Amino acid sequence: MELIEPAADGRAVAIKRSPIMTGVVRVLRVCFAFIASTFAASVTLIVLDALFTRGGRGAGSFAEAFLLINQIIAGYALIPAIVFATVCEIRKITNIVVYLVFSVLTALTPALYLLFGSGSGSGLLLPVLLLLLPFALGCGLVAGYVYWRIAGRYAGGPGLWGES
Repeated sequence: MELIEPAADGRAVAIKRSPIMTGVVRVLRVCFAFIASTFAASVTLIVLDALFTRGGRGAGSFAEAFLLINQIIAGYALIPAIVFATVCEIRKITNIVVYLVFSVLTALTPALYLLFGSGSGSGLLLPVLLLLLPFALGCGLVAGYVYWRIAGRYAGGPGLWGES
């Protein structure tokens, strides 16, 4: 693969890219995008919690809540995100709607498991699911947008900027 860049004297110079380095850049871009999207989802959840609940929790518990929520989000979203990112990179899917829908469904996964997968008293959890819906939608949309902005719009491209 060659990239054409102008030299100092105005001539075009072809620069060869290593396929190994190109692959490494793609993997690093996807990893960074996942970490950034979990951070964005954590901050969104804390902000939505502060907006929709009464009383603040204080500055000290903000950092604790951020770290705990970030670990939880990253923990349950890691495996589906790896599969999704791999499929999007292979199939060169760059549509933002796909990333937003996946992120919202991933954010709803714990609530849907509690509703349908627990087996006992699942009818009682419907009001809880409806209360969690705005939080899951907000976090999923923000995380999906952040991921798409960093890595998703370049899916399938060989380099850092997605040139083909």
